[in-house]
Amino acid sequence: MENPLYQREGGDWINFRIPNTDLSIPMIQSGFGDGVYPVYFGYDKDNNLCDVVIEYIYLG
Repeated sequence: MENPLYQREGGDWINFRIPNTDLSIPMIQSGFGDGVYPVYFGYDKDNNLCDVVIEYIYLG
C-alpha cells in the first residue's frame, strides 16, 4: 500500500521487523506458488552469514 507504483494490489514485499529486536528481514512474494527458487548463502572468513542470493531467473 505504501508503494502503489511498484507493488501489485496484493503486495510484493515487506521489510518485516522481527519482534522484540532491532532486526528486520525482507519478505518477498515471488509468485503464486507455482515454482521453486534456489537460495544460496555466503559466509565470511569468520563463518558469519554475509550474503543471501535468491535465483528467481536463471541467467546461465
